[in-house]
Amino acid sequence: MVVSGAENVEEEFRSVFFNVPEVAQNAKFCNNKIRTALYCADPLLIRTPPYFLIKGVVIEEFSKLANFYFLVIIALQSWSETTNTNGFPTTSPALTLVVVFASVIKFRQDIERFRADKALNEAACQRLVDGRFVASKWTQVKVGDFLKVDNREMLPADIVLVSAFEPDPAIPVGACYVETKSLDTRGLSSANFKGKLLIERPNPQTNKFTGKVMLQNQPEVVLSINNVLLRGSTVRNTDYVIGIVVNTGRDSKVMQGMRAPPLKHSSVDHWVNYMMIGVMLTQLSLCIISAFIHDGWNASLDVHWYMHEDLNEETPLPGIIFTMLSYYVVLSMFVSVSLYVSIDFNRTLYKTIMEKDPEMWHEESGTRLKVRTMSLIDECGCVSHVFSDKTGTLTQNVMQFRKCSINGVSYGHGNTEIGLARLRRGAGIEQRDRCRDFMLALALCHTVVVEMHGNEKRLSASSPDEAALVAAANFFGIEFINKQHSTVTLKDSFTGQSPTFEVLDVLEFTSARKRMSVVVREPKSGRIRMIIKGADSAIFPLLATGQDDILRATERHLEDHANDGLRTLLLAQKSLDEATYTDWARRYRAALTDLAELEKKEKELPNLIEKTMGELEHGLLLVGSTAIEDKLQDGVPHAIADLGRAGIAVWVLTGDKEETAINIAFACELFDTRTTVLVLNLKSHPTAKEVLAELTKSGKAAAGSASSGGKHALVIDGEVISLVMADKKLQLAMLELTQNCQSVVACRCAPSQKAQLVSLVKVNVKGAITLAIGDGANDVAMIQAAHIGVGISGQEGMQAANSADFSFAQFRFLLPLLLQHGRNHYRRMSTLTIYIFYKNIAMCLAMYWYIFSTAGTPQRVYLEGGIQFYNVLYTLVPIVIYSLYDKDVSDELSIKLPQLYHLGVRKVYMNLSVVLRWLFEALAESLIVFYLIVPSIMLPAGTTEITIFDKKGTTGETGSLMYLGDVLFASVLITITSKLCMRSFSQSRALYGFIALCLALYWGSYFFASTIKATDSLYTWGAQMYTGLWLKFVLNPQYWLFIFMTAVSCLGWQFFLSLWQRTFYPEFRDLAREAEYLGMSTDHLRRWSIPLTMRRLPLRPDAPRSVEPPPSLFARLVACCSCA
Repeated sequence: MVVSGAENVEEEFRSVFFNVPEVAQNAKFCNNKIRTALYCADPLLIRTPPYFLIKGVVIEEFSKLANFYFLVIIALQSWSETTNTNGFPTTSPALTLVVVFASVIKFRQDIERFRADKALNEAACQRLVDGRFVASKWTQVKVGDFLKVDNREMLPADIVLVSAFEPDPAIPVGACYVETKSLDTRGLSSANFKGKLLIERPNPQTNKFTGKVMLQNQPEVVLSINNVLLRGSTVRNTDYVIGIVVNTGRDSKVMQGMRAPPLKHSSVDHWVNYMMIGVMLTQLSLCIISAFIHDGWNASLDVHWYMHEDLNEETPLPGIIFTMLSYYVVLSMFVSVSLYVSIDFNRTLYKTIMEKDPEMWHEESGTRLKVRTMSLIDECGCVSHVFSDKTGTLTQNVMQFRKCSINGVSYGHGNTEIGLARLRRGAGIEQRDRCRDFMLALALCHTVVVEMHGNEKRLSASSPDEAALVAAANFFGIEFINKQHSTVTLKDSFTGQSPTFEVLDVLEFTSARKRMSVVVREPKSGRIRMIIKGADSAIFPLLATGQDDILRATERHLEDHANDGLRTLLLAQKSLDEATYTDWARRYRAALTDLAELEKKEKELPNLIEKTMGELEHGLLLVGSTAIEDKLQDGVPHAIADLGRAGIAVWVLTGDKEETAINIAFACELFDTRTTVLVLNLKSHPTAKEVLAELTKSGKAAAGSASSGGKHALVIDGEVISLVMADKKLQLAMLELTQNCQSVVACRCAPSQKAQLVSLVKVNVKGAITLAIGDGANDVAMIQAAHIGVGISGQEGMQAANSADFSFAQFRFLLPLLLQHGRNHYRRMSTLTIYIFYKNIAMCLAMYWYIFSTAGTPQRVYLEGGIQFYNVLYTLVPIVIYSLYDKDVSDELSIKLPQLYHLGVRKVYMNLSVVLRWLFEALAESLIVFYLIVPSIMLPAGTTEITIFDKKGTTGETGSLMYLGDVLFASVLITITSKLCMRSFSQSRALYGFIALCLALYWGSYFFASTIKATDSLYTWGAQMYTGLWLKFVLNPQYWLFIFMTAVSCLGWQFFLSLWQRTFYPEFRDLAREAEYLGMSTDHLRRWSIPLTMRRLPLRPDAPRSVEPPPSLFARLVACCSCA
């Protein structure tokens, strides 16, 4: 069969047969078994461990550069030509511990996914077999099957609704309500199917569906998303539904959409990658330098023939490379084996702490904070721009009908209840009829369905606006009773009758059309009427001429209502003669059954369907306007004001009218009376040239007043945004203006434009970290475009929350997320990351100066066990405790003084100067430790010639090297541990307790090493020369004097520099800490405003650019280091 004469169109669709002989062709489609587990595929887990070891451990873990690095070190340690551990891979225990720890976490998470998959696959359902519904498993469901799904049951596959339970078969309603995380309320028609379905190929678009049903001996019927129930949805408002399966398993829309979200890494992760590359290059440079020094020293030994006894042996590599590899093994401590584990472990623990925070708990809805992307917790501490939706995000999304305008007369002025009572009484016969038409339009033009909860009737709607408007019609005399297939029954208190209107067509609302229409036939007269409602920008151009008076009055009322912060809609109607409607309906239905046009419509391309809709929607008579109140959520004004005090630019992106958006901005303290507001729309600036001139002029004015503390804001509408996004000059001018604006409001903004604005700032403002927050499906693109996505779990479902990195119930929770958790964690994670590199570099450089001083001899002076335990036992726990609990000020003061947050926006805790300062301190401390100890060292009595035994017999090994290494190791350990205490703001007993424990473990392990009878083995190699020495070392006063002297020498000057800075050049944080410590009032600090020159982030040199540039070769190399 050829559809619309186009075979190539039908090839893009697939046929599903039912109740016909061709049903066997459905077997080519996939089964209904799903698998989200990455490794666990076998029900008995028999084949899983080998697969997990290969993919989850060998491939994934060793694709991390750090792990691969240590794997190479193990290989070099095992190679006799480069080993300095007698061939024993001493690094392997530490690497094994790290890999096992990461793998266990990964495997546990996969087991949970496997169990969830198993529970779904074995869930029960009812499938039609031989004329009756029998109990089956979800895995037995096939394409073309008929399913019966009871109330409150979950759908096992995507189905096209065939029928629903009818309380009274004589009066079929044919509607059900679908509750799901990402779907809106749908009204669904029922029918008996026998033939085939021609439907779209599997795709993840849960709000779109294209297809048609071809029944035997019946006309073709077009299908849309309104006819489909999706897998994972729950049936509501009916005892059961019956449907035919069209997509199973991985072909279902939900599973098609379960792709990996955009990969997001924090700025700390990027710094880790850069530092990893830098440290490895530094290590390589030191190895090359040492290799040349050693080679030069060997060349100088020509006169000493006896020193060349072993130098003539052949090696498989050139001498310089062989020597360099030996140094690479010796200096392998430059990279910490526990780096990634420390970061991941810290984020895992802090995620749990955040999710249990009672301050983030919303009692009314029972909703907690949910962290879905742990790597972005610390990124919440440096957000520079917040992009927020309005409805349901800043507001409650609970609509109340407040005011209206009917036939040019405004109702609801002054006391709202009195005004509405006046509307209910009416005024004059003509105006009474106009009021009846107005309420009739509200009662007919919607997609609301009636739910019965016992004897209580409830209205279920895809939007709270629609429910509020229908409820208003009920209140004022036109009650919506029910909808039965293509008829709507009302109760008209104006006439005392219950008319039934035939619904001929519903022209659905889309974000592009910004309106919806219904075509109905009146019950007695048979007259055809079209009723339309939508945004004023969409309705005004469609009105017939000759309505100037009512039009001017309505426009004035719309402006008044918008100034009150109310959401407004226009209502209009027209009468149609039978011939006009019949001709239009014929062409409209032909367009609806054209799959090519349906495909264009789904892709939001120009199409014949919407063009035909527009042919009917003109020459309208204005009925009136509505004004609905959507109250602000609790704490929104305070939250937005504090975000501004924190130095964060707040952008509100909304679809509301300009006046409504401006007044909401004032209500939530986005603007104040001191703010200079620039309003840009096509009425005031109709051309791109005028828009550019105004942006340039205002940008210069805002920049000029920045130093004097002037506040500026921009209000821009969707039409101007379209001009801006199409012209790079306009983009640059807008970016330059917004650099000096504390806030921006975008009104009449389409969902795609929200994402464009986020990307414009994200890509072009240097150092900008963007956060997007919304509650609806139309906010998902914006949420995913931003660095950090936050979803509000509210009235519009869970799609935004499920697509976000963080989710919670109220906008006000953004304050503790950013100002408390984000600020503290970003500061602590920055310190943790740099500290891990610092402590390894300090320890390794102290040993390198020994190598440098001994003619470049590749010899370790530390006990091998100490080297391996250094990262995983002696220093791991204290820095993790610090990074979880250290606070510079209390949580209460973090919220009270949001100005503290701007240190993160300015990247004070993690930048190049901070990294270089830490590295300089590591270099200086290693030099102080080595050159303070080596010239002063004197062996304790009796240790000059310590004779020990090995397998071969007596050797004359001396303990002096072990003594030097022990003092160096202990001095560095005490120094870097004391430095952590010095950097800690909180006097934490836990931190000091674990430091004491780790030091006890250090000296305890060295005592154990000195007591055991060491042999040549993996775990005891290198301890032979240490036997019996520990007690002699620790009983020598010099040992403790060296440790104390080096710690004071290394940290004393840093302590006094820090004290001098806090005393004579205190920062805002220092003042806040002092005020809190002394119990002083902080009100004067709260009144301080961050200067605009400090808030402003520069544009990139190549701005504006619309997309991220392709990564450079170095950036791709750095990406190899990314934390998995």
